[in-house]
Amino acid sequence: MSVRLNRCFNTTGSQSSIYRWKRKEANKYDIKDIIARLEFSGILTLDEYMPKRADNYALVAGDAIKQRILYMETVSGFFGRGAVKSFLEKLVSFSIIPWAVVFDLWAAFPKQIRKVWPNIIIQYDYFHIMQWIHKYLKNALLQFRKELKRQGYEDMRSEIWEHKWRLLKNMDKWTPRDHEIIEELIQTYAGTIVEKVLIFKEQLHNIFDFSSTKEEAYVKRNALFREKWWQNSWHLWKAMEFLMSDKFQYMVTYLEDHRIPRSGNLENLNSILRQIKGARFGFKTDKGRLDHLKLYQISKYLKGNFP
Repeated sequence: MSVRLNRCFNTTGSQSSIYRWKRKEANKYDIKDIIARLEFSGILTLDEYMPKRADNYALVAGDAIKQRILYMETVSGFFGRGAVKSFLEKLVSFSIIPWAVVFDLWAAFPKQIRKVWPNIIIQYDYFHIMQWIHKYLKNALLQFRKELKRQGYEDMRSEIWEHKWRLLKNMDKWTPRDHEIIEELIQTYAGTIVEKVLIFKEQLHNIFDFSSTKEEAYVKRNALFREKWWQNSWHLWKAMEFLMSDKFQYMVTYLEDHRIPRSGNLENLNSILRQIKGARFGFKTDKGRLDHLKLYQISKYLKGNFP
């Protein structure tokens, strides 16, 4: 039976009648059969999702290559290692057997994943890597603005605030106008943390975007660590500490095997979940969430073509 997305989520009627309709429609399909039809690519993406006004997280499994949600399940009670392992074992029961996985920086993931799939290849999601580092770069700029205020340089303080997002913007997304303004800022703030943040970002760009191999990325990272210009900044020390941690081995896996994406598009999958949640009357229970997902998978991914 063909199921249309607008029919699934925007059907008219009372709330109770819509709930009954969704439940009846979704009960026709088994999630395992749907997943089999999605033809999993072999590269898994994992994330945790917490809807607004919810008490519990949901763990989400997706296809990192096809950018599809495969399965999700609420984690009741303490969100810990046992919950992760149980979720991964559920994926195995659905015949989701990945050879590589991409996920955020949550500490519980690597060990639990290895327990279920000992030989799996791991990649930390690039978006979350940069998000973590940019937190320290942003705070370094904020601290500098406070110092400018203390010294009475209000115009310079306002200028940095005006360009704060441009200063933190990924270099590969800079426009010609961005390059022009950044060059002016470097000249104005030479020797300050503004220049150091920009240089640090350039070094990150060199490590993650212009390394051909994992070994080359390590060489560049270690060379940056030995330099002195950034070492009088606590915030840059914290960013560097993160890069020098054991986590780095999983930050650059994509350089070792080019079939692996450096990003699992976790934020895009979470965006889809928020759209489903925002559909007509949303979902109120765990089963309701899974019902919505099944109908979405059939309508969006399978184009309604499901026996």
